[in-house]
Amino acid sequence: SLAMLKNRRFLIFSAALFLMLTATQFGVIKNIMETVRWIPYIIFVFIFLSQLFITQRLHRKIEGFDVFLFIMIVIMFLSAFYSIAPAMTIKRAGTFLLLYISVFWVIYPEIHSKDDAEEVIDLILYASFIPYTISIILLFFSPIAFYGDRFMGYFLNPNTIGILTAVLLPLILWKILERKSRWAKVLLFFVLLSLVLSGSRAGLLGSFIGGSFYLFTTKRKYRFPAIFLGLMIIVLMFTVGDRMLRPLTSFLRVENVSAIEVREELDVATSGRIGKWKVMISLIKKRPLLGYGFGTEDLLFRYFGISTGRGRQAFSNFIGITVQLGIPGFILFFSPLFYLLFKPVKSRDTLIYALKGMVIGGLVVGLFETWIYSVGNAFVFPFWVGVVILWRLEKR
Repeated sequence: SLAMLKNRRFLIFSAALFLMLTATQFGVIKNIMETVRWIPYIIFVFIFLSQLFITQRLHRKIEGFDVFLFIMIVIMFLSAFYSIAPAMTIKRAGTFLLLYISVFWVIYPEIHSKDDAEEVIDLILYASFIPYTISIILLFFSPIAFYGDRFMGYFLNPNTIGILTAVLLPLILWKILERKSRWAKVLLFFVLLSLVLSGSRAGLLGSFIGGSFYLFTTKRKYRFPAIFLGLMIIVLMFTVGDRMLRPLTSFLRVENVSAIEVREELDVATSGRIGKWKVMISLIKKRPLLGYGFGTEDLLFRYFGISTGRGRQAFSNFIGITVQLGIPGFILFFSPLFYLLFKPVKSRDTLIYALKGMVIGGLVVGLFETWIYSVGNAFVFPFWVGVVILWRLEKR
């Protein structure tokens, strides 16, 4: 089994790397990688189908989370019957099916031990080293590396750094503290420097909560530094630019401003997210059971002729999946993740806590960003691979 996994090392590494390289500000690279990124997924599916054809049986038993995800995928496809964009719904449901087969039926069955798990995690971290290193190099070639006063380096925008860091940070910390890895220390420096310079408040919050969960549950001596770091991050969140200071001062001067003015300031502080959330929630209320079809999130504002300024997404995983597939879709999609998160840990394996920190960091940043079901972005593959590793280790 370990030999089989090693034969797929390059494929796992390529899948993570290609998706990260796609999330770039450089148009030529982006155009190429938008096609190339699907090649590993297609090969994964070919492996699954060839094994199924040769052995005439599934590579593993069907488990509880498969039932949830299979029903979820069926609903994604069925939503094309009432979707505002049926072709887009089928296309994006198809990509999620590719992800499911690749991660849950090709990678997951080959993880039999902690060594297997660590090998896969290393491949993902090795892949992340490349875009983060390029970003640090680009730091010396300003203004290419900046969007206004916010650092984006190689990536498409500053928030890309925030989401990716929130997902990877607990795993990097585990690699350093448990395996004393030197290259992981270099990666940590690149990751944290990029995160702070990016000014991604959601990324800072998700990274802090996910990383702190790992430190608090495994390393007593790091609890005080984690609290101190958290306070520093909170200060950064409220001082990076004056956009966060304006709503704060508005709250402090309640007698001089109206509630409407405070909401407007908060909307500015959240880059228009509150306004978008209000619109999306109003749309959910109109179709709470079915939604508007999977994959239509970024089409809804234009479809209904609603002007929302910059950005077309819901800017929240939780609101986004609900507006697409209704409240039942929300429950089906997130139930396995929350079950995995709140399931009591019976092992002393610190990697389990790092993986839970990864899930926590991803969900926290997902309160303010849309990414968890968008298969072609830089974050989904590492996240769901981490989820199946966590599932396997807890099962052991």
